[in-house]
Amino acid sequence: MERRPNFPRILLVDDNEVTIKAFLGLLVDDHKFDVIATSTAEQATKAIEEMYGPVIILLDRWFKNEKGDTVFGEQLLPELVRKSLFSPLVIISSIDNHVSTERLTIDAGATWFLPKDRTDDLLIPYIWRAVHTIQAFMQLKCDPLTQAYNRQTMFDGVVRELSRASRTEESMACIMFDIDRLKPINDTYGHAAGDEIIKSVVNSIREHIRTHTDIICRYGGDEIVVFLFDIKKNDVKHFIEQTCKTIVSKKITVKKDDRPSEEICVSASVGFSMITPKNINRALARKSGTAYHAEQVQIFWKLIENSIEQADKQMYADKKTKKQQEGQLSLPIPEVLNNKRR
Repeated sequence: MERRPNFPRILLVDDNEVTIKAFLGLLVDDHKFDVIATSTAEQATKAIEEMYGPVIILLDRWFKNEKGDTVFGEQLLPELVRKSLFSPLVIISSIDNHVSTERLTIDAGATWFLPKDRTDDLLIPYIWRAVHTIQAFMQLKCDPLTQAYNRQTMFDGVVRELSRASRTEESMACIMFDIDRLKPINDTYGHAAGDEIIKSVVNSIREHIRTHTDIICRYGGDEIVVFLFDIKKNDVKHFIEQTCKTIVSKKITVKKDDRPSEEICVSASVGFSMITPKNINRALARKSGTAYHAEQVQIFWKLIENSIEQADKQMYADKKTKKQQEGQLSLPIPEVLNNKRR
């Protein structure tokens, strides 16, 4: 079933099967939202750690943990907020619609309080208000041209994943894509054509990443950085191979002044580096004793910068090899890029 693209995911936390079925029917079947349903505090905590985009949390007022103990939504909420990449918008639902209960949940950080007997009236309006609020917020977190993350958001997301990877012993990859010959294209067809090419390359990369777990960032003018999590080196090479094929396969229509429109295809030079548990542990070991959170963030930032630098060096080596193979790219743009007039 087709879901709404580029919309925040909804994390549903409720241990009542009838309620879960009703919410999924309304949110997924009727309105095509992307919902992750969980029934315990542990499941909810694990799920939000693996969600890298903005999140709307639909949280029951009380439910059970895996030991069978009662957990109140307002007690779990701070932990969910702490583990979320972005501050989530939270709707707490309850069969108890007393004003005192509503105030308790709002004081705990919930955005809205939803009496369960008014779900049919209020849930979808609340969800849409949350969607619009998050979309406005994301304009500050994303590159306006491509909607890929900006640098700050990328660093925040990878820092969080490094903290998790230091416990789970998982490796991650940093991949640098650099669009080949974008400047000559801008000079020939104008910057509007260059913008279309950048968007096409980012969208081609998106076809191969895991939308809600991996991170894609427009790092510079024609540089795109991707972080893939919980992945092995051979799988990274396969990802790069398939992604580059997709980039080359796309035809971008360009036009300058009164000249006939043309279709051009582009390529990208690529480099990558791996961050392994050994790298993470070695970086943390440089600090004597237990590093405070702020110190750990600084360590992780340096590790990310080093991984990007290594990927960048490999990318430039790839670009240099291409230049040598193409005779320093002395051919005119239309011939190099396989333009087709139409």
